[in-house]
Amino acid sequence: MLTRRNVLRGALATLPLMGLGTGIAGFCEGGRTTPIRPMTFRFANLPPAFEGFTILHLTDLHLGTSKHVHDLERTLDALGTRAPDLIVFTGDIAEDVNQIAPAMRLARDLRPKHGVLATLGNHEYFRIGETRPRLLASDADLLVNENRIIRVGSSRLFIGGVDDPISMRRDLRPFYPTQLRPTFAGSLPDDFRLLLSHRPEAFRHVRDYNVDLTLSGHTHGGQIGFNGKSAFEPLFDDGYLWGHYRNGSSQLYTSSGFGSWFAFRLGCGAEAPLITLTRAVG
Repeated sequence: MLTRRNVLRGALATLPLMGLGTGIAGFCEGGRTTPIRPMTFRFANLPPAFEGFTILHLTDLHLGTSKHVHDLERTLDALGTRAPDLIVFTGDIAEDVNQIAPAMRLARDLRPKHGVLATLGNHEYFRIGETRPRLLASDADLLVNENRIIRVGSSRLFIGGVDDPISMRRDLRPFYPTQLRPTFAGSLPDDFRLLLSHRPEAFRHVRDYNVDLTLSGHTHGGQIGFNGKSAFEPLFDDGYLWGHYRNGSSQLYTSSGFGSWFAFRLGCGAEAPLITLTRAVG
């Protein structure tokens, strides 16, 4: 007989099986090849010269743990002959420092028209005496509170790469304003501005620097998500844990990351966002 007591008893009996199934699904999802994830961002002020400009965003690879250089190679192979205009790495690139150079070489071998840029994450700082020299000697251009300019005709894409505050317990509110000032020194009013920041907390300050798009990682989206957002989103005020966010006319994409802290993900898969810039209509 289908009574409330029987339904409850049956539900309780199935919980262990549901937990087991969820656990298996999570570990399977964590072990999959990281997919290219195409997405389009629209901006009213995008210069026509940069219509259709593509950026491959790679963050939190943690090469040497759950992912390795051959995993990056499989992901990049999925692009085929569609080389992006620019490839950016936003920190936490490798736990095994010997994988930094070959990873950057793979990105370079795609022949992105405007090169490969990288910024530091907190995991780089765990062994900064090894990671920074290797990045500087690699095929990526490392930005630490620095900028680069891509010119197409008379239009400019101004790209700033901000440093990482290192400590996870540090109050980040006074950090980013002092770092963003030199990062965007020399920018012009008509520049389209892109910020590369390992942590999405920098997005709280970008309106002061007229940043159009910020690309970040660090959070892994908590590695558990629902309906395109981190399951932990309600627990944080402006946590920007995973996905697309707006702050006035500024936009942010926080990637769930290429790799993992550990090989378990559920509803928040690893990703390699391939971002296309286009002009907003109307």
